[in-house]
Amino acid sequence: MLVKFAKESYTIAAGGTVSGKVSHPQMIQIAGGRVWLTVAGDSADHWLNAGEVFTLPAGSLIVIEADQEASEIQFKNNNASFSGTKNLPALSAPASVAPCQASLI
Repeated sequence: MLVKFAKESYTIAAGGTVSGKVSHPQMIQIAGGRVWLTVAGDSADHWLNAGEVFTLPAGSLIVIEADQEASEIQFKNNNASFSGTKNLPALSAPASVAPCQASLI
């Protein structure tokens, strides 16, 4: 499902995915569960647990997959903050994102 991340929170079913593009810098907090976060242009994927926060640069195409249980994610503008959280390093915006092709075997 491709979304605009206009809502403040989303619940993702176990094993489910949600993807979209963030239009401006935002912070994502995992309110419950565990997710796998992929950000286009970042060389690494990120496992985020409940309570952790990750800063997303403007224009980021992201994919979020819930682990083995339903997960809740929350978004805030970059100038807002979450209380009692563990911050992870911020990413810089990618210079360009090349399309990729995948094939199933």
